[in-house]
Amino acid sequence: MTVLGRFMAQSSADRRLLCEAAVRLAFVRIGLYAVGFAVLRRWLGLRQPAADTTQPSDSASGPAEVAGRVAWAVQAAARRIPGATCLVQALVAEAMLRRRGYEPALHFGVRQRPDRRSIDAHAWIELNGAVVVGAVANLGDYAVLSGPEHP
Repeated sequence: MTVLGRFMAQSSADRRLLCEAAVRLAFVRIGLYAVGFAVLRRWLGLRQPAADTTQPSDSASGPAEVAGRVAWAVQAAARRIPGATCLVQALVAEAMLRRRGYEPALHFGVRQRPDRRSIDAHAWIELNGAVVVGAVANLGDYAVLSGPEHP
């Protein structure tokens, strides 16, 4: 089945979620290059707390289910967006979860490469202590750096 065929086979809610993820991924990818991290986070509204943490917009679903659907959409769209790195995916997942009323945590980490000459950096999103986007093998090997503050 073609990509378009698989897309059309999805429910209308999943098609909307995939479109949202794809548009945000492209915007964030270009935005990181054009204006930088701090300005982009401000544009995405990621410096403010979620709009309403008491009544998430997807209240019929639990946080784990919403996070799973967002993760699926971000990862599916990211496979087709050039340059959709872990940072791009994490920022998009964070924005999508906040839009739905949740308070995800953005994490940055580094680890020394096996050759001991350089380091790997990684970004991921957690919601209620569970990794939503950015789960990799040996994630525990990364030393977590301070993340952006939310006033």
